[in-house]
Amino acid sequence: MVGKLAMSTREDGSLAEPGEQVMLQRGDLVLTYTVAGPEALAFIVEHPEAIAHADGHRRTG
Repeated sequence: MVGKLAMSTREDGSLAEPGEQVMLQRGDLVLTYTVAGPEALAFIVEHPEAIAHADGHRRTG
């Protein structure tokens, strides 16, 4: 999943740093997301698999 983290995970209100994990409960599941730094964005979106399937992902929404 690629997206921006728009919530604080700390008591002082500061945002999560790269490498930190955010855990969310979804029914019986616990989803764990690892925060990546801005340098990871290019690596992810420029990967050949991401490029090959970009149109399908856009159509799916």
